[in-house]
Amino acid sequence: MELSKMFQAKYFQAVPRATSRNLWLLLAGALATQNIAVFHSSQNANTAVLAILVWGGALVCLEDRLEQLHLRPSRTARWLGSALGVCRL
Repeated sequence: MELSKMFQAKYFQAVPRATSRNLWLLLAGALATQNIAVFHSSQNANTAVLAILVWGGALVCLEDRLEQLHLRPSRTARWLGSALGVCRL
């Protein structure tokens, strides 16, 4: 029993709680990863590298503001964003 608690204390503290901010950032990261994977599998290598540079540039531009970023979308924006995300998949 003690080994289980030690394992949980060591490895699960690195995973942040699922707050709305963390879930939005996870969704943004998943979208960027999916976009790069699609470019890599369907386009030539130059286009995939360009996609990595564009998403990396976006991250560099936002990196100083990530700590202050607290998204509060309206109900309409949340539903529209969810519908667009599902359609994209």
